[in-house]
Amino acid sequence: MASFSSLTYLEVTDCLGLLNLMTSSTAKSLVQLVTLKVSLCESMKRIVKQDEETQVIEFRQLKVIELVSLESLTCFCSSKKCVLKIPSLENLLVTDCPEMKTFCKKQSAPSLRKIHVAAGENDTWYWEGDLNATLQKISTGQVCIY
Repeated sequence: MASFSSLTYLEVTDCLGLLNLMTSSTAKSLVQLVTLKVSLCESMKRIVKQDEETQVIEFRQLKVIELVSLESLTCFCSSKKCVLKIPSLENLLVTDCPEMKTFCKKQSAPSLRKIHVAAGENDTWYWEGDLNATLQKISTGQVCIY
């Protein structure tokens, strides 16, 4: 198992055949991660693939997640048994991820109050009560993004 306990910034782009960014055991080692950016990985289905039974994955320092142009991404972590905790998350950008319907079945991101759905000239933020409900509205086209 790789340990990335000192890593604070992770950016992955143009990974055409990558289905999952990391396993849950690798995710658990990212204790100092502050920024995670993933873009243009057209085959990626999830960011974290669970490789152990029921568990908690906590990104204590993670403040920024950017998920951009991930055509096949369905969720951040798909396991029903996983609990994802991101207590410091303040900025979540999700754009051009048409298959993403949920973030994680069980998650906690108490500092997050809105999702950044379009960046740049047409800067747009959206919130629908909680993270999964917001992503559901976005994925079903109930939110107009210009």
